[in-house]
Amino acid sequence: RFGLARSLATRSRLDEALKIYLEAEKQEPKSADVHYYLGLLYLDKGNSEKAKHQADLAYKHGQPLSELRDRLTKAGLWKMK
Repeated sequence: RFGLARSLATRSRLDEALKIYLEAEKQEPKSADVHYYLGLLYLDKGNSEKAKHQADLAYKHGQPLSELRDRLTKAGLWKMK
């Protein structure tokens, strides 16, 4: 499921990927991976507010990957603690 959504996102099929991630979020609301990749997708779609919200959830649930945080930091939307 995530593989398909990531593949769609990398091929600029963002709306299709979003549907998959939103369904995954309903099924696994505490999944760090779901929130992380949903955050990246929102950044790709230009919605930094939703991206930041998803990042907060992803890192709260233990996401170790840093690309989302790095992109938000570069955009001035994330401050390292």
